[in-house]
Amino acid sequence: MVRFRILLFLGVSLVLAGCKPLKFEQPHSLSPGEKSPYTGRDWMVLKQLYTESDRFSFYDTWEKERSLYYAGPLVLPEGPQSLFPFGMLQLQDSLYLDITEVPVVAYREYYHAMGLRAEVKPRFPFDYDSLYFSNPAMQFHPMVSVTKEQADGYCRWRGAVVNQQIALRRLRGEPEWEQDGEPLQVFMRLPTEEEFLVAASGGLDTTQYRFGYATLLQDVEFTSQDIEYLQERFWFRRSTAQIEAELERFVAGGNKMPVFNVRWPYAPSSLRLPIPTYVYSFRPNPLGFYHLVGNVSEWIGDRSYVMGGNFRQSINDFVLQEGEEMATENSTDVGFRCACILATQPPDNY
Repeated sequence: MVRFRILLFLGVSLVLAGCKPLKFEQPHSLSPGEKSPYTGRDWMVLKQLYTESDRFSFYDTWEKERSLYYAGPLVLPEGPQSLFPFGMLQLQDSLYLDITEVPVVAYREYYHAMGLRAEVKPRFPFDYDSLYFSNPAMQFHPMVSVTKEQADGYCRWRGAVVNQQIALRRLRGEPEWEQDGEPLQVFMRLPTEEEFLVAASGGLDTTQYRFGYATLLQDVEFTSQDIEYLQERFWFRRSTAQIEAELERFVAGGNKMPVFNVRWPYAPSSLRLPIPTYVYSFRPNPLGFYHLVGNVSEWIGDRSYVMGGNFRQSINDFVLQEGEEMATENSTDVGFRCACILATQPPDNY
């Protein structure tokens, strides 16, 4: 069998003409990098998360996860990328947006920096706390179960930390962090509804491409590693033989899967995992952003709802251009990402 091509097809190579690959790959649980790609400073939490035995125990899991979901090196559109060292891409003029949902490890930076305060800690169901939030293998999966206030608090804290790093870069003589002799700063917050929709459109006409992708479905095939990963992610409740039989029937029927992480009504139950996936998996949209459709729904700053749909929802259950009211303040299906303005003075809506 060959790889699960819907996700590994390197769909990033299909983004808008004029793109160029970066010189490094995305961070992941086995290789998070020496510095946080979200704040630019040395990691504060990795010693609490990782030991050599931890690395050994989930090494095979990451390799299988990469086989099934990893999309390869990030490919970015041409143009200013001043905030890429802090995990963001330019969306419009001085407006930037996180490339991915905020992952668990980034939120843990905030949680530790705030002294493990109770009001910052997410309210997880018991199994999510042990199998997700505290699991080293899940650190680059999206942060979930945070309230809108907790999400906004993270964005504003992170903005302050990034500004400290920008100040250090100016001291080192990096000219891109000044404008007309005035020091630039970031002003981070949750994105507005309008900002989210601009990013989620992928730069396409959403009356024609309603999910911001020109292609919604792609052929699939699987490797034995993919099957093993799916079996482990169901916490061994299903045998590899059961999963393999289901997937073989699915492929033999000529079925396809979406290029983003939503529940496909025709997919076998083996592909309906109980958790969202790695933040750099599946295909980014043509503007370079991951998972603005599916994976987890995301908090919006100027409205009291979430947008984008999530991995538990059928592709027919949500409309990208419409938000969804939240029945509770936190959910394992809801995460967030940060937006920011790069400017010399605070913007009016900050």
